[in-house]
Amino acid sequence: MKTLRRDTIPDDEYTIVDYGWDDRLEGKRKSDNPYPINNWKHYEWEKGWDQAEASLGGQSDSGPPNTQH
Repeated sequence: MKTLRRDTIPDDEYTIVDYGWDDRLEGKRKSDNPYPINNWKHYEWEKGWDQAEASLGGQSDSGPPNTQH
């Protein structure tokens, strides 16, 4: 498992992008974004979530499981 950024970055350097990263690693869905769409933080959080998703190789929890055989 990847390391949470809040465990490796000093508090004064922890950003909204890092918050999105950590939320993805903790299993939150992209739709769980805590910021409203008209807030710039919404997009920064989403950027962090997307970066974590890419680092995991696209192992997304945001959709139904692949059930093809």
